[in-house]
Amino acid sequence: MTSAVAFLRLAPAERVLEAIRHEGRHLAVGGLWGASAALLVAGLRNALGRPVLIVTADDGDTTSFADDLGAFGTDVASRLPRQDVDEDGRPEPITAGARARCLAALVDHDDAARGPILLCASLEALLQPAPDVAALREGWLELKRGERVDQSGLLARFTGAGLRPVALVVAPGEVSRRGDVLDVYPLAGTDAVRIEFLDDEIESIRTFDPDSQRSLQVLDHVALRIGGPEVAGGGASRASVLAYVVRRDLLVFWYEPLRIDERRQSLATLGGAELRTAIVALQETLGPFGWVELSSLPSRDIDFRIQSAGGGAASGETDPLGRLRALRGIDGGVVEVVCRTDAEQRRLTEVFAHKGVDLAREHVALRTGAVSRGFRVPELRWTVLSNVEFAGLPASARVRARPKVPTRAVKTFFELGPGDLVVHAVHGIALFEGIERIKRGEAEEDCLRLQFKDEVRLLVPGSKIHLVQKYVVAGGAARPSLDKLGGKGFQRRKDEVQAALFDLCADLLEVEAERERVRRPPYPRDPLESDFLDGFPFADTPDQSTCWDEIRADLEADRPMDRLLCGDVGFGKTELAMRAAFKVAITGRQVAMLVPTTVLAEQHHRNFTARMAPHGLRVEVVSRFVAPKQSKRILADCAAGRVDLLLGTHRLLGGDVAFSDLGLVIVDEEQRFGVRQKEHMKKLRAGVDVLALSATPIPRTLHASLLGIRRISTLSTPPPGRQDVDTKVVWRDDAVLRDAIQHELARGGQVFLLHDRIAGLRALKDLVERLAPTARVAIGHGELPERELERTLRAFVGGDVDVLVCTSIVENGLDIPRANTILVDRADHFGLAELHQLRGRVGRSDVRAACWLLMDRFAPPPESARLRLAALAEFSHLGAGFAIAMKDLEIRGAGNLLGPQQSGHIAAVGYEMYCHLLRTAVEQAKELGAPIAAEIREVDVDLGVSAYVPEEFVADSKARLELLREMDGATTPTEAARIRADLIDRHGKLPHPVENLLRVFLLKHLLLDQDVLAVQRTGPDRVVVRHAPNRPLGGAWLDRFTDVRRVEAGKTHLVFPLRRGHRHADWTPEETLQLLLETLCGDPQLVKIAACGRPIVASRRSPPS
Repeated sequence: MTSAVAFLRLAPAERVLEAIRHEGRHLAVGGLWGASAALLVAGLRNALGRPVLIVTADDGDTTSFADDLGAFGTDVASRLPRQDVDEDGRPEPITAGARARCLAALVDHDDAARGPILLCASLEALLQPAPDVAALREGWLELKRGERVDQSGLLARFTGAGLRPVALVVAPGEVSRRGDVLDVYPLAGTDAVRIEFLDDEIESIRTFDPDSQRSLQVLDHVALRIGGPEVAGGGASRASVLAYVVRRDLLVFWYEPLRIDERRQSLATLGGAELRTAIVALQETLGPFGWVELSSLPSRDIDFRIQSAGGGAASGETDPLGRLRALRGIDGGVVEVVCRTDAEQRRLTEVFAHKGVDLAREHVALRTGAVSRGFRVPELRWTVLSNVEFAGLPASARVRARPKVPTRAVKTFFELGPGDLVVHAVHGIALFEGIERIKRGEAEEDCLRLQFKDEVRLLVPGSKIHLVQKYVVAGGAARPSLDKLGGKGFQRRKDEVQAALFDLCADLLEVEAERERVRRPPYPRDPLESDFLDGFPFADTPDQSTCWDEIRADLEADRPMDRLLCGDVGFGKTELAMRAAFKVAITGRQVAMLVPTTVLAEQHHRNFTARMAPHGLRVEVVSRFVAPKQSKRILADCAAGRVDLLLGTHRLLGGDVAFSDLGLVIVDEEQRFGVRQKEHMKKLRAGVDVLALSATPIPRTLHASLLGIRRISTLSTPPPGRQDVDTKVVWRDDAVLRDAIQHELARGGQVFLLHDRIAGLRALKDLVERLAPTARVAIGHGELPERELERTLRAFVGGDVDVLVCTSIVENGLDIPRANTILVDRADHFGLAELHQLRGRVGRSDVRAACWLLMDRFAPPPESARLRLAALAEFSHLGAGFAIAMKDLEIRGAGNLLGPQQSGHIAAVGYEMYCHLLRTAVEQAKELGAPIAAEIREVDVDLGVSAYVPEEFVADSKARLELLREMDGATTPTEAARIRADLIDRHGKLPHPVENLLRVFLLKHLLLDQDVLAVQRTGPDRVVVRHAPNRPLGGAWLDRFTDVRRVEAGKTHLVFPLRRGHRHADWTPEETLQLLLETLCGDPQLVKIAACGRPIVASRRSPPS
């Protein structure tokens, strides 16, 4: 940091310091490019020892400035975000928690230990009200283990403080009570806390992970800062943020004052009288304090004349050593490259080592941190820049690591509610009516009540929950009719789907077998590959490493590759496709890349050219944006072998397209091509390598079903630093449109505004021009003349258009770092997968993006559509495609992979049954060569044991169903023990019926493994077991019983007498359950561990000598 110290000794820095100390209160400082402004503030704070407030134009600038401060050793900066609101107008919990924690840190700040206060905040964040300082300072609640506390009173105190009661705590500001367990996540707290009671005595206090819901650390006591309702955004006691930072010697920095002034004017225009009053009050409060304006533009007061760092792209050099020397210039000097993570620093170190660059000799320093934009100080011959800038990547790649945002993870389709359609594995489609407790003799158990055709009802025991799945089908499919209980319609549909799936699997296996017979020269490892990889400055995610290993292994084998690469938006599919294309192209063979849209073709052309042209490879594109004469010339060169990589839409499949030596075909979003195009692609597949890319995640269940018939690689881990998109579902009105557009334009961004019909675009454009008179608005859709559409898109990419009113033509392809807001009008008219793709068009820079899903209040969407939109808003984190896969995105994944005709099969039997039939079809096609009916396995367990989930233990019916589903995973004693431990951790001591239920689930799975169909306790001293026809029981477990006999000769029922020693004896239902578990496990200790039951010694046959 020697150069950083020297920076503060520069003449302009000393003038600033002297002016603040002795001269006027207001000072304008200019010429501060990039992160140099933060370097100056850090030095001034240290030199003056005064509290500092940095005011920015928006949250993006706040985060950038605070990160820059951290990069120069000042990691104590507090960041105050603006408070967002949800669709109901309530404070959004994530930002409410971040604000509360920031303000709490200011209240607790110790100047002696940490130096003077340092706060970064946007103008809007400062204008928003804050809780009274006393509410945060005094709002503590201390709890100790062993202390007696009224549970209901404690819950009331939490909710009275503004915490929201929920079924499951996953975010700040939430509280949940389940039986004797109380979970709380205070807004101003850093940890979620689990308090377990024994009656009213606190038995345990633990922190827990909101994502996994598992406990982390055991505490003897805890101090919770809950404050009052005003902390959560309510209540009457509201104050100004300035009350937390105003000191007599406060020093205020205004970062990029022109942008702040634009934002102030925008807020004054958009806000009401209350906001305008707040702006005046802010200016009056800060007026008496010292002001320093910091700008990248020149200043007449004091000007630093800091320069841009340039970067890899600016230097025109592709070799790392050449880039370094270009950055240092003829006068040499020090280059400091700041990497976001340790992994990226190691990666860059490896790149330099591979090129033989001696870092010390070249005066290069590598370290970790976050730098928004690099800079160069000519007087010091000192250059600072990020590793992304050094690599010459676009601004869209310049994102930084973010703290994890809590989200509710979707684990299963099984979020059932009354009125939902379900599929019973045997009887077909029914209506789920709820959970019903029934009595069988002295025992009680939970059953799922299903309604079939003609209002015939069936009670399904909770232990058979695996037979019931939520009916999920592609969006837009008609609601199916209920099946007749005992009818043959559902079985007939299953048989038809089974036969179709067998044919499909057989075809896929035949194609695979044909490819196995084809041979081609392998693509060997080449040192040039390392050079190409050096152009990617980031460390691969674990998934990227695995997927690249799989693709590279395919290419280095002597058989053609046919692989599907699946990954959510922004997960790095394009980088892997580039690597595959490069590996093939450097051998002299050609690569064709087929994309679904012209926009995407243009985008890929820019990106592939930037990476491949420096290595002497020629990349061309043919699309309707390319003039016919130019296309003809490109195709002629391609046929002659002078084009290495040819990109295009379906134009590539034309009869006039020929290759000299085609080696690899990359197909982006294969499912979006029609039947004829796919037939053409099948012919291409015969002798060339094929890599298909899909941004639609493949569900794990479907992925497992397809193993063995299609090679699939999956990217499920997001790259570090990618930001989630703030997604809101709101009613459309002019105020919402105006606020969203003006907010984005005020922070220097651009806006997508989508509508589902071309006919409505003109009226929407007129509305935008009326709401935002200064905005430059353009229209884009697929029916525009090619040249006009090209001009429009290029103008938007170039920043000459502020708002693009368009159809979903931008679903794939446009990568515009400044476009950080997307509004989707009539969002309920778009499919969920389509909306997820559209949302991926924003959030590609270091500014958090926003996605507004607008609904028409005069034509309200159906409840199902609103629920889908709500799910998209809830699962807005990067990689959410895998979370919302339980919706129709899952089904689109199936259609993408297997063809659209499969959607009809899914509609016939439901998604889960479809996957079961597919898995069976794969096995049969591989092993048997002929289809047979898929078997549905079930076992009736009737031992007279009370086994259910009491309402007082878990009140929410959906949560009880989820609990049943979770316990159904107890397939072995070890799994049962794990599930039991998790349940106790989350819910506290398990009631006796829940313990029994878990053991019943374990027994069911153990009996299924032995082909047992039913077990019934017919008396206090005997059990009757029924096995499958033609599958007589056997095995060591059976030998452990004495006097086993058949009920009737030739029948499938066996009687198991229960004895103690040599005498018949009465056994309770629980003892009978325990005996069967011990007998099937062969080890009483396993059952004891799994179900916490006492071992029972029963009469056993001695083993033969």
